[in-house]
Amino acid sequence: MKKKIIVALLILIIAAGSASAFNFMDYGAGIKGGDLMVNVAGTFGDSWTGLSFGAVAAIDWALPLPLPLTVGLEAGALFLPKRYGNYEGMIAIPIIARIAWHFDLGISNFNLDPYILLKVGYALGFVTDPYPGYQYEMASGIIYGFNIGARWFFNDSFGIYLEAGYEYDTLSYRERYQYYSGWGSWYWRYHYTNRFATLGVTFKL
Repeated sequence: MKKKIIVALLILIIAAGSASAFNFMDYGAGIKGGDLMVNVAGTFGDSWTGLSFGAVAAIDWALPLPLPLTVGLEAGALFLPKRYGNYEGMIAIPIIARIAWHFDLGISNFNLDPYILLKVGYALGFVTDPYPGYQYEMASGIIYGFNIGARWFFNDSFGIYLEAGYEYDTLSYRERYQYYSGWGSWYWRYHYTNRFATLGVTFKL
């Protein structure tokens, strides 16, 4: 599913760019250096036990430089599927740095802002629906990813955006079981999600 989304977005960008004045050194239509954008979105991924979903918010700032770069921060909540039947789901709270290179497809009368996005961050997590008799520590882990994205502005202040690609969110944690004689040893476990799509709205301030 995620590969199909990435391929479709690449084909759209390449086809549009080949028929126009493609410029890799300028912002796409709709934004310029100094603009500040607030993004709110739903996000989707998968893991070995099923689909994951979540909600994120991000702030991106178009740097007032002669390069089409934006930098920003992203945070939210991710809901990971249960690992064992009805037990050991997880809620992850990511904090992510974003840096994107924008380019201009040269399409007139179509406020499309495509970009290539790199992400790196950290997340804390909490086990939901704990397995009976087990004790859990707080989870944590590194996040990194690569996305291809595009914003489509309806006017000077509002638009929608899609980011598709590969983002690996992994969280490690320890658990132990309570025997009749007391608590057993701690064991390391991990949970993860590969986020492949984020779809939401953008407000330009």
